[in-house]
Amino acid sequence: MAETQLAKIAIADLPERKAEIIDATIRVISRDGWGRATIRAIAGEIGLTTGVLWHYFSDKGDLMQAALRKAFEPWRNAVEAALEQTDSWSALMGLFLPAEGVIRSELSQVWPNVVSELRQEPELWALYRSEYGAIRDGLTKLIAQCQDQGKVDRHRDPRVESDRLCAVVDGLMMAAMGEPDLFTPAYVRSIVAYHFENLGRMLPMGGGAA
Repeated sequence: MAETQLAKIAIADLPERKAEIIDATIRVISRDGWGRATIRAIAGEIGLTTGVLWHYFSDKGDLMQAALRKAFEPWRNAVEAALEQTDSWSALMGLFLPAEGVIRSELSQVWPNVVSELRQEPELWALYRSEYGAIRDGLTKLIAQCQDQGKVDRHRDPRVESDRLCAVVDGLMMAAMGEPDLFTPAYVRSIVAYHFENLGRMLPMGGGAA
């Protein structure tokens, strides 16, 4: 590709092209796994040369950080929107029991492996913890709002319940990846629904979190 053409892309199409590269990175990770998401594979996904990618990202780590932020973006937006809704309990359930089936993300099928590999890369692991931590903080606030509205017992610790809810969903994602014949979408949904049934149950006087 001629230098003038590269310059034209970098100046005129930077935001759109950068987003395209990030989306391609997530597709490659979803299909092939984190370890096989090479710069060559990502560039090939959208018909670019590897050299073009360096006009938008300083190195592979920069690109992977952008992809990780993008993977968390739907969750961040959904939790923020849920916090603004009047019925906090319905909003909380809608996050984990959407009308169309079970909770999913672009990286659902490979997420456990992604997390395992992220632990080997300090900067990416720190970003993961920050992004996921912000989501858990939002869920903690949402559960506290549910308590204020009388939908969750005040004896329960919102932080504990937020962490427990995330742990349940993370565990189900791993189980569904390892045993999809057992942990079918219908079964996963029933487990999440059971968790919400217990979360919404009022505790006896003087009781603690179940």
